[in-house]
Amino acid sequence: MGIRSFGMGGLFGSSGMGYGGVTMCDPKDDSFFCKLNRFTSEIHMLLFIVMLVAIPGYLLWKRKYGKFKLN
Repeated sequence: MGIRSFGMGGLFGSSGMGYGGVTMCDPKDDSFFCKLNRFTSEIHMLLFIVMLVAIPGYLLWKRKYGKFKLN
């Protein structure tokens, strides 16, 4: 597996392109499903922000200190 496929897979996999549908819950709805859906959405957004920082940081570190070279 190449570094480009790792980066693109992480970016597209965490961007929500793999989801088939969207669940709409009323903000005042306190059912278990809607609470779980809001919680997992927050975790998903946090992981996406981490990936936006981690992947370019890893690529820059690898380019400077490792034997990785972009074509």
